[in-house]
Amino acid sequence: MHLMINNCNLNDIDKIIKLGSIISKNFKKTNNLEEIIKNKEIIGYYEENKLIGFIIYKNLYGTIDILYIVVDKIYRRKNIATKLMNELINKNDYKNILLEVRCDNKLAIKLYNKFNFKIINIRKNYYDNIDAYVMELRK
Repeated sequence: MHLMINNCNLNDIDKIIKLGSIISKNFKKTNNLEEIIKNKEIIGYYEENKLIGFIIYKNLYGTIDILYIVVDKIYRRKNIATKLMNELINKNDYKNILLEVRCDNKLAIKLYNKFNFKIINIRKNYYDNIDAYVMELRK
Protein backbone atom coordinates (compact mmCIF):
# COMPACT_ATOMS: atom_id res chain seq x y z
CA MET A 1 0.00 0.00 0.00
CA HIS A 2 1.44 3.36 -1.05
CA LEU A 3 0.69 6.18 1.42
CA MET A 4 1.78 9.75 1.05
CA ILE A 5 1.26 13.17 2.62
CA ASN A 6 1.82 16.10 0.30
CA ASN A 7 0.46 19.47 -0.75
CA CYS A 8 -2.64 19.04 -2.88
CA ASN A 9 -2.59 20.17 -6.52
CA LEU A 10 -5.12 21.34 -9.08
CA ASN A 11 -5.79 17.75 -10.19
CA ASP A 12 -7.26 17.09 -6.73
CA ILE A 13 -9.98 19.77 -6.87
CA ASP A 14 -12.91 17.44 -7.67
CA LYS A 15 -11.98 15.09 -4.84
CA ILE A 16 -11.41 18.00 -2.44
CA ILE A 17 -14.92 19.28 -3.27
CA LYS A 18 -16.41 15.83 -2.79
CA LEU A 19 -14.71 15.36 0.59
CA GLY A 20 -15.42 18.95 1.68
CA SER A 21 -19.09 18.48 0.93
CA ILE A 22 -19.20 15.89 3.74
CA ILE A 23 -18.90 18.69 6.28
CA SER A 24 -20.44 21.63 4.44
CA LYS A 25 -22.95 21.68 1.61
CA ASN A 26 -21.56 25.11 0.64
CA PHE A 27 -17.92 23.97 0.66
CA LYS A 28 -17.34 24.61 -3.05
CA LYS A 29 -18.97 28.05 -2.96
CA THR A 30 -17.20 29.25 0.19
CA ASN A 31 -13.65 28.18 -0.71
CA ASN A 32 -11.39 29.39 -3.49
CA LEU A 33 -9.61 26.08 -3.95
CA GLU A 34 -7.35 27.29 -6.75
CA GLU A 35 -6.03 30.02 -4.45
CA ILE A 36 -5.70 27.64 -1.49
CA ILE A 37 -3.71 25.19 -3.62
CA LYS A 38 -1.56 27.95 -5.14
CA ASN A 39 -0.73 29.22 -1.64
CA LYS A 40 0.12 25.68 -0.47
CA GLU A 41 -2.46 25.93 2.32
CA ILE A 42 -3.83 22.42 1.89
CA ILE A 43 -2.10 19.20 2.86
CA GLY A 44 -3.49 15.97 1.44
CA TYR A 45 -3.28 12.39 2.59
CA TYR A 46 -3.10 9.97 -0.32
CA GLU A 47 -3.45 6.21 -0.58
CA GLU A 48 -2.43 4.73 -3.92
CA ASN A 49 -2.43 8.30 -5.33
CA LYS A 50 -6.08 8.76 -4.29
CA LEU A 51 -6.84 11.71 -2.01
CA ILE A 52 -8.62 10.42 1.09
CA GLY A 53 -8.18 13.33 3.49
CA PHE A 54 -6.95 16.89 3.79
CA ILE A 55 -6.34 19.80 6.10
CA ILE A 56 -6.87 23.41 4.96
CA TYR A 57 -5.26 26.21 6.94
CA LYS A 58 -4.02 29.78 6.88
CA ASN A 59 -0.70 30.87 8.38
CA LEU A 60 -0.81 34.59 9.07
CA TYR A 61 2.12 36.11 10.94
CA GLY A 62 2.77 33.01 12.99
CA THR A 63 -0.85 32.21 13.80
CA ILE A 64 -2.19 29.16 11.99
CA ASP A 65 -5.96 28.93 11.60
CA ILE A 66 -7.14 25.42 10.82
CA LEU A 67 -10.20 25.81 8.62
CA TYR A 68 -10.99 22.18 7.76
CA ILE A 69 -9.81 18.70 8.53
CA VAL A 70 -11.68 16.12 6.46
CA VAL A 71 -11.16 12.38 6.06
CA ASP A 72 -13.23 10.16 3.79
CA LYS A 73 -15.76 8.33 5.98
CA ILE A 74 -14.51 4.84 5.07
CA TYR A 75 -10.95 5.75 6.13
CA ARG A 76 -11.76 7.26 9.53
CA ARG A 77 -10.29 5.93 12.78
CA LYS A 78 -7.01 5.05 11.02
CA ASN A 79 -4.98 7.97 12.44
CA ILE A 80 -5.11 9.90 9.15
CA ALA A 81 -6.20 13.15 10.84
CA THR A 82 -3.40 12.65 13.39
CA LYS A 83 -0.87 12.29 10.57
CA LEU A 84 -2.22 15.40 8.85
CA MET A 85 -2.00 17.37 12.11
CA ASN A 86 1.58 16.18 12.67
CA GLU A 87 2.52 17.28 9.17
CA LEU A 88 0.96 20.70 9.68
CA ILE A 89 2.69 21.21 13.03
CA ASN A 90 6.07 19.95 11.84
CA LYS A 91 6.25 21.81 8.52
CA ASN A 92 5.17 25.26 9.72
CA ASP A 93 6.72 27.91 11.90
CA TYR A 94 4.07 29.25 14.26
CA LYS A 95 3.41 30.88 17.62
CA ASN A 96 -0.03 29.35 17.99
CA ILE A 97 -2.63 27.30 16.15
CA LEU A 98 -6.34 28.09 16.37
CA LEU A 99 -9.44 26.15 15.33
CA GLU A 100 -13.16 25.92 15.92
CA VAL A 101 -14.97 22.68 16.59
CA ARG A 102 -18.56 21.76 17.36
CA CYS A 103 -18.93 21.05 21.07
CA ASP A 104 -20.60 17.74 20.23
CA ASN A 105 -17.81 16.53 17.90
CA LYS A 106 -16.22 14.25 20.49
CA LEU A 107 -13.82 12.51 18.07
CA ALA A 108 -12.38 15.79 16.81
CA ILE A 109 -12.03 17.15 20.35
CA LYS A 110 -10.23 13.96 21.36
CA LEU A 111 -7.82 14.47 18.43
CA TYR A 112 -7.12 18.07 19.42
CA ASN A 113 -6.65 17.13 23.08
CA LYS A 114 -4.03 14.61 21.97
CA PHE A 115 -2.03 17.56 20.60
CA ASN A 116 -2.61 19.60 23.81
CA PHE A 117 -5.04 22.11 22.33
CA LYS A 118 -6.90 24.03 25.03
CA ILE A 119 -10.41 25.52 24.91
CA ILE A 120 -10.01 29.29 25.04
CA ASN A 121 -13.54 30.41 24.16
CA ILE A 122 -17.05 29.18 23.40
CA ARG A 123 -19.11 30.56 20.53
CA LYS A 124 -22.77 30.18 21.39
CA ASN A 125 -25.05 28.70 18.70
CA TYR A 126 -22.23 28.87 16.15
CA TYR A 127 -23.28 25.76 14.24
CA ASP A 128 -27.08 25.90 13.84
CA ASN A 129 -27.86 26.11 17.56
CA ILE A 130 -24.80 24.08 18.57
CA ASP A 131 -21.96 25.80 20.38
CA ALA A 132 -18.40 25.80 19.08
CA TYR A 133 -15.22 25.58 21.09
CA VAL A 134 -12.38 27.82 20.02
CA MET A 135 -9.24 25.81 20.74
CA GLU A 136 -5.62 26.84 20.71
CA LEU A 137 -2.21 25.19 20.70
CA ARG A 138 0.67 27.39 21.80
CA LYS A 139 4.23 26.62 20.85
